[in-house]
Amino acid sequence: MSTRFRNTLAVFVLTGSLALAGCGSDSKEAKETSTPGTSTSQQAQGETTSAAPDAKTSAAPDAKTSTAPDPKTSAAQGTTVPDGYKEVTAPTAKITFAVPQDWENLGELSDSQLEELASNVDQSVDQIKTLLAQLDLFVMAQAPDEAGITPNLNVAKQTVPTSVVPDQKTVESLLQKQNATLDSYETVETANGQGVRSAYTLTQAGKTIKGVMLILPNAQKAFTVIYISGSTAEEVKGFADVVVQTAH
Repeated sequence: MSTRFRNTLAVFVLTGSLALAGCGSDSKEAKETSTPGTSTSQQAQGETTSAAPDAKTSAAPDAKTSTAPDPKTSAAQGTTVPDGYKEVTAPTAKITFAVPQDWENLGELSDSQLEELASNVDQSVDQIKTLLAQLDLFVMAQAPDEAGITPNLNVAKQTVPTSVVPDQKTVESLLQKQNATLDSYETVETANGQGVRSAYTLTQAGKTIKGVMLILPNAQKAFTVIYISGSTAEEVKGFADVVVQTAH
């Protein structure tokens, strides 16, 4: 458990700061509240990034060729939940989707678990709670993979009340501000309407983190920002495929 928590927080600081940035370029509220998470971990500082690939050469994932598990169980609004997955809801962002059945909600950790987490990363329990309070939902695998990275997903509380789907330039600018490199950009269709899926790469504490940023409409047709990260692009794409497939 100690190893899991130690690796998870390194990823959490990264994805938390990205999520707080949200779609600040499109939302006054997001601009006023966006604060990169640089004060909680020195690992999140000082990284450099290369220029994002040109749109014409980006290898954008193809949702139609997804290897996501076959859906078996009926869910709301015409979506289905694959075997081995469960639905979770981001209460403020008001979006529901499926994640692996055994993933844990960091916001539901007991005080003793938070104390263990805080001691492993040299932070106070209050600091950890502050970080968790900045996100609407944070779920993670139960253990890190062979690369020492725990696959995880988080959702920003801020939503963006706009009908304009963010373009590649907007997404690229957002990721570059967080020292991440855009690998691909594409639009996707969900039960709530059209959104965006963008794969990215970030190096943190000597580890290469692969991620997907999803900007998807919620039930109120406002965009929500979801970050999924892990150690391989294929693994993260698989998780993202299921989120897109089941989001409502």
